[in-house]
Amino acid sequence: MTRFAATTDLFATWAEGIESSLDDAQALAALPDEIRSFPPLALRDAVQIVGEHMTDWRWKELIRTLKDADQLQSTPGGQHRISLAQLHAWMETEGIRPSRPPGVDRAIRVAVENFKGGAGKSTTCLHLAHGLALRGYRVLVIDTDPQASVSRLLGIQPHRLDVSDTLACIVDSPPTPLKPRATHIDGLHIVPASMSLTNLEVSILSMFRDNQGDLIGPLMESAFASVEADYDIILCDFQPAFSLMQTFLLHAMDSLFVPLPTETPDFAGTGDFLSQIQQFVSSIERIVGKPKVWDPVLVVHTRRKKSGDLVHNLAGRVFGIHRPPEYIEDSAAISSALACLKSVYEAG
Repeated sequence: MTRFAATTDLFATWAEGIESSLDDAQALAALPDEIRSFPPLALRDAVQIVGEHMTDWRWKELIRTLKDADQLQSTPGGQHRISLAQLHAWMETEGIRPSRPPGVDRAIRVAVENFKGGAGKSTTCLHLAHGLALRGYRVLVIDTDPQASVSRLLGIQPHRLDVSDTLACIVDSPPTPLKPRATHIDGLHIVPASMSLTNLEVSILSMFRDNQGDLIGPLMESAFASVEADYDIILCDFQPAFSLMQTFLLHAMDSLFVPLPTETPDFAGTGDFLSQIQQFVSSIERIVGKPKVWDPVLVVHTRRKKSGDLVHNLAGRVFGIHRPPEYIEDSAAISSALACLKSVYEAG
C-alpha cells in the first residue's frame, strides 16, 4: 500500500475540510461513427511517445523495414510517417512497450468520478485513455454514463447500440460478458454507453426488492473478469449523479481519479460527493466485512483558471499529497478539439 491510499474515513475528513474551508472563505463537428483514423506519426511524434529509445538511426531502420515489407505510407514532401499500430509493434519488438506491473494478473481499474456535474470527467477520461494508449498501454474505457459523452467522442452513436453492447449486459438473463470494441486509437477499446444504462439502475433496484442485492457485486466482478486479463488499465467514466449502480461500480474500482475545477461551486460539490461516498460505500463495507481502500486516490484540477487560486490553495490544504501539483488548464485548445469530437492528441 502506498502513501496515496485512502479509505472512506479519509473521504469524510476531506469533505469536512472542504466545508470548513468554504466557511472560512465564503465558484461538436466530427460526425459520430464516421471512419476515423489517428494521424500518422512523424519522427518527432515517435520521439515524444517513446522517448530516448527512438533515435534517428532506429527510425531509419524502422522506415527501411516497413518499406521493404511494402507497409509504409507514401507521404507528400518525402517525410516518412508511420501508423500508431506500427510504432506499438516496433515497441513490442524492442521490448519497451509498457504494461501493468509484473505480478499483477489483471487490469488496474481506475474510476474517473465526481458526482458534481461539469467537473470534466468525460474530458479527463478521454485524454487519460488517449494518452495512456499512445504510450503503448492496453486501455479499456467503460462508459457508465447514459449520456454517453466518451462514447460519442470515440466515434460511437449510442442510439445504434443494443443493451448487450453496454454495461447493462451484466443483468441480462443470463448475464452476458462485456463486449469491448476497438476504436481508431491502437490499443484503446471501449464498452460504450447508451440510455439503456438507465434500465440497469431499475434492474438493481428490483434485485434489492427481491432480496438479491448481494448478487450485484459478484455480477460486476464477473463482468470485469471476462475482459480484464487483456488490458493493462480499465478507465471507468461515471455519470454526474449518485445511483446504486455507480456506488457498487465505485466499490469495484482499484483507484480513484477525482476531477476538480477551480470554481467554488465545484469545490463545494466535491465535498458533497465525498460525503456520499463515505455514507453509501460504508454500507457495502459492512456487507463484505472489510474496509474499502482505493490506491491511489488523486484529486486533480481540471479547467484551472487564472482566477482559481482560492480553490487551488484550499484544495491543497484539504487534500495534501492527494492533490498533485499538475493540473489541466482551462484551455481553448481542449475546447476546440472537443468541438470536433476529438482529443487534443488528434487535433494537434
